[in-house]
Amino acid sequence: MSLRNSLGFIVPALACAVSVFADEVRMEDGSVFKGKILGIEKDMLSFEPKSKVGVAVFKIPLGEVAYLSTDEPIYLSDGKGEPVYVRVRGEPNNLLRVPLRDDSPVVSPAASLGSVADAWLKPDDAPAIKAAKKNARKWTAELYTEFTGKSGNVNTLGLASGVTLRNTGPKDRLRLSAKGSYARTDGDVSTDDFRGGVDYTWSPSFLGAYARSENGYDHIKEIDFYSTNAVGVNGKILEDERGVIGMRFGVAYRYEVFADGSSSRGPGLDVGFNCEYKWDWGRFVETFTYTPIFDDLNNYLITNEAFFEFKVMNGDSLKIRFGLQNRYESSPTDDRRSLDSTLFARIVYLMQ
Repeated sequence: MSLRNSLGFIVPALACAVSVFADEVRMEDGSVFKGKILGIEKDMLSFEPKSKVGVAVFKIPLGEVAYLSTDEPIYLSDGKGEPVYVRVRGEPNNLLRVPLRDDSPVVSPAASLGSVADAWLKPDDAPAIKAAKKNARKWTAELYTEFTGKSGNVNTLGLASGVTLRNTGPKDRLRLSAKGSYARTDGDVSTDDFRGGVDYTWSPSFLGAYARSENGYDHIKEIDFYSTNAVGVNGKILEDERGVIGMRFGVAYRYEVFADGSSSRGPGLDVGFNCEYKWDWGRFVETFTYTPIFDDLNNYLITNEAFFEFKVMNGDSLKIRFGLQNRYESSPTDDRRSLDSTLFARIVYLMQ
């Protein structure tokens, strides 16, 4: 008997809200967990233990679950017919039984827990709706202020502010960014720089393409204007639901104008590396680029940024990042150092 037929009598249950910590999951080894059942997707049960509410969500393979019970209705689907909204009462041998109606002591015929393809709490969490949202383009904006400690051409503490806009689709992403900082130390200007960038990535599969442009100035390093523009291919070396490791390889054009009126320009390579790994409480991100000029391979630019990001409280709107930025120019102007490093603590507000 299909899940729909077995449970079709009851329409009402896994949605809105599972009553506080009244759900129960019994494992095949006899362990019992109480808390909140959040849903079932891809043969994995999402469960929030009573002792970890608001802190952690466990992913449990359905094959390790003997049975489960819910105090409030949830939506169940076998992936074929219409979902049913029911209160579940678990029984041994991987069976589900549900009341024919909320006040009925009579239960429906048993259906196998293994026949459940999806389960969810709220109507908007239905697989079809989630898939439509995932495929829709959306804008997000990050506003941030950071406290910095710089070493290299200057050794100083300071502040910087910036904004990053992202437009994301199912297979591509556009990122617009701007960041500026200005500071004085003992009456002298110790920081005066700005950069703005555009980065477009198209990733239909493990191989794709990208185009990027970064422009700005750094008056402390006596650079009145710099521009790096590149196009090429990008690839995903490893990817799973937790993170991704990727590379870029392309051609670039670099152009720099210095305070003394001289300039440097020319085509070159653009080589990049990026990785990201996520936890429930935050993530780690690192990016690296290497851009040498063809005519003089000893003239190159290396940039690197790595940070840990932590969620503040229980949402995604406010975050804190701690990280390190490095910028190495192999051919700096006279009496200027090649390497500038910046430690930062960044407060990020996300709008979406």
